[in-house]
Amino acid sequence: MPESIKKAKQELRRRFRQMRIDMTGEEKAERDRLITQAFLALDCYKSCKTLLIYYSTDIEVDTHGIINRAFEDGKRVAFPVCRGNGEMDFYIAESIGALLPDAYGIPAPEADPSGLVDCFEDALCAVPALAYDSSGFRIGFGKGFYDRYISRTGVKTVGLCYESFVVEKLAVDEFDCSVQALLTDEKYRNFSKLC
Repeated sequence: MPESIKKAKQELRRRFRQMRIDMTGEEKAERDRLITQAFLALDCYKSCKTLLIYYSTDIEVDTHGIINRAFEDGKRVAFPVCRGNGEMDFYIAESIGALLPDAYGIPAPEADPSGLVDCFEDALCAVPALAYDSSGFRIGFGKGFYDRYISRTGVKTVGLCYESFVVEKLAVDEFDCSVQALLTDEKYRNFSKLC
């Protein structure tokens, strides 16, 4: 990655992280509610059999309502398990109670080979980010797990973000992958006729 892009991303990461921290609890809760409601109404959510989703931390778009509903809807719900080599895979969990804190302290399933998601035909992946641009490229948390995973698997993707964290254009490099659709608390952008 060129040094200029690396520095630009680091600065944006700092800026957007601080903006997330500065959001009030009430503002975040309302935005999360709108995103959850809109996500559950998407045709691509309704038709997917397997939902690949992150277990949100305080700084991310909240996914707990989506996760609970997905279990109620009888979907196979899978969560990311990150490995030390920079790779990530998703594993099915039978319930929220089956998740245990991983190396980062985030609830994750056991990396049991029988629960590995390796078929993506009926799968949908919700992708977190600090910010997105109007073409679906993202600023994540700097580890590149999702870019490598999306590139390797070709899974269908919907980014989740707050509208005030969507910018016109981000600096990208050849390793960055855009999402196929982007859902915020105000708008749905469909870049590839996903649903």
